[in-house]
Amino acid sequence: MISSNLENLSSISFSRSSGPGGQNVNKRSTKATLSINPNQIPGADQAFLERLKMIASKKGYLKDNGDIQITSQEARTQDGNRKRVLAKLNKLILLAEKAPKIRLKTKPTKASIEKRLSSKKHHGEKKAARRAAQDD
Repeated sequence: MISSNLENLSSISFSRSSGPGGQNVNKRSTKATLSINPNQIPGADQAFLERLKMIASKKGYLKDNGDIQITSQEARTQDGNRKRVLAKLNKLILLAEKAPKIRLKTKPTKASIEKRLSSKKHHGEKKAARRAAQDD
């Protein structure tokens, strides 16, 4: 399992949170920003790194330099936001560890093909009957 002990590989910095909160927001730096280079994760193979970067990119965590940057400012304390960014990183890694399920191509059954064709034929006959009624 790759997600164990990533706290040592990542750097967490704190800054002032935005939004409402009164004096707490104005005085304390509680917003946590975690930065990690995915290539430094031990035991990560190339397929895992590609999945991790793809998922991080979709969530807006991947930066131009290739680092993953996750922020949290929901909690009112540094410790709370630090725990949240680490939880987000762990969730991201767990998603990337799971290899995607390979889809096997299947053919439609003979009965479903016949049902579709008979439905098309019936619909066409219905329209043809309308046309014939107008020609009179």
